[in-house]
Amino acid sequence: MRTSRVALAAAVLAGATAIGFGVSIGTASADTFAALPIKSFGDIAVDGVHKRVFVSDPTTGKIVATDFRGRSVGELGGLTGVDGLALSADSNLLYAAVRGANKVVAVSTTTVTASDSYELGASVRLTDVAAPVNGKLWFSGEVAVLTGGFGSIDLATRAVQVHDNAVDGISFSAGARLFTGTSAPGLLVLAETAMSAGNSAVYDISSGAETLKLKTDWLNEAVLDLDLTGEGTRLLPVTYNGVRSIDLADGAQQRIFNDLRFFGAADVAHDGRIAVGVHNTTDAADVHVYQDGAATAEKTFSLGLRDIADHGLAWEPGGSILFAVSDSGDFRLHVLNDPTSSPDDTPSGPPLELHMNFIGAPLTAPRNVPLTFSGFILAAGNIPLPAGSELTVTRTDMESPAGRSLGTVRTDADGMFPVADTPTSGGAVRYTFAYAGSTRFAPMTGDWTVEVSRGKTSLTLARSPQPAVYTYGSTVTLSAKLGATYKNRSVEFWADPYGADQPARLLKRVTVDAAGRATATIKPTRTTAVSARFTGDPGYLPTSVGFTLLTRVNASTALSRHYKTAKIGKTTYQFFRKSKDPLITQTMTPHPGRKVRTIIEYYSGGKWRLWSGRETRLSTTGKASFTFVTGVRVGRKFRVRAEYIPGKAGDSLNYGTQGAWKYFTYTK
Repeated sequence: MRTSRVALAAAVLAGATAIGFGVSIGTASADTFAALPIKSFGDIAVDGVHKRVFVSDPTTGKIVATDFRGRSVGELGGLTGVDGLALSADSNLLYAAVRGANKVVAVSTTTVTASDSYELGASVRLTDVAAPVNGKLWFSGEVAVLTGGFGSIDLATRAVQVHDNAVDGISFSAGARLFTGTSAPGLLVLAETAMSAGNSAVYDISSGAETLKLKTDWLNEAVLDLDLTGEGTRLLPVTYNGVRSIDLADGAQQRIFNDLRFFGAADVAHDGRIAVGVHNTTDAADVHVYQDGAATAEKTFSLGLRDIADHGLAWEPGGSILFAVSDSGDFRLHVLNDPTSSPDDTPSGPPLELHMNFIGAPLTAPRNVPLTFSGFILAAGNIPLPAGSELTVTRTDMESPAGRSLGTVRTDADGMFPVADTPTSGGAVRYTFAYAGSTRFAPMTGDWTVEVSRGKTSLTLARSPQPAVYTYGSTVTLSAKLGATYKNRSVEFWADPYGADQPARLLKRVTVDAAGRATATIKPTRTTAVSARFTGDPGYLPTSVGFTLLTRVNASTALSRHYKTAKIGKTTYQFFRKSKDPLITQTMTPHPGRKVRTIIEYYSGGKWRLWSGRETRLSTTGKASFTFVTGVRVGRKFRVRAEYIPGKAGDSLNYGTQGAWKYFTYTK
């Protein structure tokens, strides 16, 4: 049964004192939100006696029961295709149309368990159900192939009686639904909900028989919801394009609520107020409450960025609370205008765990430019924090590595919160949002990091002197010049000698002068990469510049066992007796595993020619000696030198080096 989900329970509560609305300017948010554990929405029924809300889920075949705060109090499954719901007059039983089993199941509203069931038999395929009147339970369904109708079940005898449509001359589609109203419990409305249909009829069933009062149509529009108002004198069918008020006495009709569009639901309170739900996925009003006959809503509610479910409105019987079901891929129960509402009511069970996400949050942003994005914080089932919940905001950046407070932000009805800031520091800027927790929600912290742009400065590096290759241990002066920066005016000089045995090391950190200049010196002993580095600051990116100082080894040769030194022409020679073999000693900068190459040449035919070449491993002190034995004739001229050849020497730490020649000859 689709409208008046309060059903006949209003009769039991007719003497209750109503709590009315005050006229409100603007749109209110729902007092309470709760996720519904359903995959689809069939119908809603409100039990004012036991303070419970029942929702059917045709897809999973179950009925979910909650209290008036949306907290689960029970669930009944195994009801394949369960759809329409109707409460008994005393609210002790909930009747559910279980379409998949073709039966009506009676459910205890206190235990949420099945207490009875009523089979319809093979002649009827069930669609909907309405509450019992005069001992008869009413239903609608397919009574013949592609033909809809309605009938009743005698609760005493369980006899099924199908109404004869031919008596009234009315033809219904198989998907016709039932509607009743609290103001006229003896009236039953049958309406087609298919777009291609539109027939409807109002019957008086107060006597136990079915007497046609009115036949009408909705111009081939599907009926999404329907209710009776004005002590049962007017019919309010809801279609997507509008709501009509139809006089049951003469069928006269007119459109109402013409300031709204895209309708989805309506329900009439016990005091005649009308709640209307419209499809709207912005934060504008979704639910509008009117006094009967008024053209302007006295109060409106926003469901946030969510959409009202078709026929998803139901008043509290005899009270002021209005319940709404929203459908935005998931389903939520909203409690509207609850005078006892607390934004953070004490729950049963442990606090709900929260998660946080961000919308429109950039990964990069320019410095000193306003930055805006949004976040949202929800519990499982997309349950938001109460509107107005506070989150503290902290910004951590290069200027405030320990964090700087940006105050607080507050959530809206959907758990959304705004973020607005102008980052003055470049680099990684982290925004941290912390919720302190409550009795219902656990504490939670989330963050978002934005890479804020920084400028590029200039940095140059020069050397003096500037030979192509440096002699071992010579002094080199490094000169750096730094361009504009934000706060950091220092330059670091670094040296990285070739080889894995020596890491890069800081030579000097210097604050530049007014012209941006700084100097440092180095005495390289092996080929070394040198650089000047600006480590960056909140306004400018780090940068570096460098080059490599190619450096020779120390290499020399010494001869011993000679008897004199003299010049032959302009060249100095060492003279050996033919009976004495020269001792050649090579000296080179030592390194583990290093070898020196010895080149010996002889003079013949007017030019120097290779006599021999050999590699000898150096000692730990950088020495290598051997005796040169030749057996050559007196007068032969020789020369010898030490060489370092990268790779062949056992390492490549230095630039290729050739030592000075040593000249020698033999005499008798």
